[in-house]
Amino acid sequence: MENYLLLAHLDCLENMSSFKNIYISQAATIISFVISALLLFISTYFLSVDDRGIFGLIYSLPALLITFTDFGIAPVLIRYSSMNKNLDKLLTSIFLLHLIRIIVTVLISVFIIFFFGEELFKVSNIYLFLGVPIILSLSVNSFLSPYFYGINKVIIYYFFIIIPNLILCVFSILLLIFDYYNLLNISIIAAMIYSIHFMIVTYFYSRSFNIRNYKFYKIFFKLLDEAKFLFASNIFNYGFMYLIPIVLNYNFGITTLSYILFSIALADKLLLVGDSVGYEIIRKLNVFKDDSTLNNKLKYFKSVVFYMIPIIIISSMLIYFVTKYFFLVYVFEKYLPILDFFYLIMISFAIQALIRIYQQYYNGLGDTKFTMNILVISSILKTLCLIFVTSKVTTLFLLFILIDFILLTFIISKTHFKKC
Repeated sequence: MENYLLLAHLDCLENMSSFKNIYISQAATIISFVISALLLFISTYFLSVDDRGIFGLIYSLPALLITFTDFGIAPVLIRYSSMNKNLDKLLTSIFLLHLIRIIVTVLISVFIIFFFGEELFKVSNIYLFLGVPIILSLSVNSFLSPYFYGINKVIIYYFFIIIPNLILCVFSILLLIFDYYNLLNISIIAAMIYSIHFMIVTYFYSRSFNIRNYKFYKIFFKLLDEAKFLFASNIFNYGFMYLIPIVLNYNFGITTLSYILFSIALADKLLLVGDSVGYEIIRKLNVFKDDSTLNNKLKYFKSVVFYMIPIIIISSMLIYFVTKYFFLVYVFEKYLPILDFFYLIMISFAIQALIRIYQQYYNGLGDTKFTMNILVISSILKTLCLIFVTSKVTTLFLLFILIDFILLTFIISKTHFKKC
């Protein structure tokens, strides 16, 4: 009996150790959600509906351009760093590419805004230019920060991810206290914070690894070859996500877009749950011993899925009830017209969070072509919906939910009922 209890205790400790980074991810997600909720409250309550829509829209072009220069490196960098393969040459190459990426995307953004900005986005160019620094912040997050996750310094990874929004939240409160909170001032503050975030993380990265010899190494081209399917996946996935606000602004106007961005801001932490846990899946699958079989990796993944499904469901229910019975009724009365639409966004994002967990499992195994094919199919079908459904936004997202549900069913059947 004592031996049985000892073995049970050891199994419990092993599970806690295996899930340690997942617990950290969940804690970081909660902190991020609280900060984002406070920022959402401030921007939504003290800005008009149209100004809130503009505040979200001005980041669409920079985020779209950064997606096209992402190269799908983040998951592969986690894989390589967790396996400790030629890190010095790899990190030097990525650091150089990060700097080149910044220069290219900023120049393209400035060109598009200067010549086509107001016609394309239907907002003043000054706000579009203030959105450009998001390129700097996104680049360090996707190119540099994943390394820290790969070497199991998860807290450092989340520190760099969360800190910009935390500082923005502090400055937003200060602007309210001194009665200077408006669209222009908060846009200027956000631009400054994202720029400083870029400089600090870039400096920390360069100093931490003593990067001096700026050139591309052979391992970097090997990484790009492995990441090519992830690059295509990101274009179809995130490219579609950041293209939606531009298209919806044309089809439904800035007010409807503001409603949509408000709903997405509340629901997107469900996607963060999938992404953060997905990164831990990639890391864990690649620190298994060489003699670990695919069945062992699948067993670990199943335990993560069984853990995450109730987390996603409970998170969705909490956001649903808190929003329905408090925020939308007592705080955000001007957003009551999209109450039903918000619930569709919640369902859609919950399904997508689970899909992302499965996608990162295949990314961790190196089967990036499969995940790309899934995202290509999803993006093609959703693009067709976006083109032909121009009457009701609710109909559009009902179709999105149906597409994601079918794809999730297919991925689950392949993972659990067939050999990978």
